[in-house]
Amino acid sequence: MLKKSKQKITVLLVLISLITVFAVAVNGDASSNGISNIYPNSPSHTEAYQQAAKFFEASIDTSVNPCDDFYQYSCGKFNDSMSFDAIFDKVNQDVTDALNSRNDKDVS
Repeated sequence: MLKKSKQKITVLLVLISLITVFAVAVNGDASSNGISNIYPNSPSHTEAYQQAAKFFEASIDTSVNPCDDFYQYSCGKFNDSMSFDAIFDKVNQDVTDALNSRNDKDVS
């Protein structure tokens, strides 16, 4: 049951993110058609925004029909592009260092 709740929350967050990306993209299209952009320094013009948009776009599995399995469609490639190996290595090293370090409260 907890897994389904997490999946629903993840789908909701991805859906909100996609809607936001598309809304900003539509706003960008309006400015390219000769309509002045009210916010010329909007986040969509930043490198970080462009990287985030590419990340979300890369997470979408277009081989799946969103009407059949929206979660797989919206998040299907997420795990393929993510690697937590570096994080696990860092955590393991930090724990090892903490266990091997001498605490000031250690009794000698």
